[in-house]
Amino acid sequence: MGLDVNTLFLVTIYVEAMLGLLLLFAWIQNSSIHAVAWWGCAHLLRAASVVLFGMYGSVSDAISIDLATPSCSAPSP
Repeated sequence: MGLDVNTLFLVTIYVEAMLGLLLLFAWIQNSSIHAVAWWGCAHLLRAASVVLFGMYGSVSDAISIDLATPSCSAPSP
């Protein structure tokens, strides 16, 4: 049984987006802890960068690589 690369990209995007949204929801419950909001935004940014990397070949390299690399290589919390 082989794993499709597109399926792995989709799973990664969904997991990162869900983690980000859940952390932002947790931050809304207790907004005095700002680190949780930053952590959630970092997950959403990473999901967006994986989307851009997945679009490699269908959009220009300036969009898919030049925008995705700085956001994906940013230090994770």
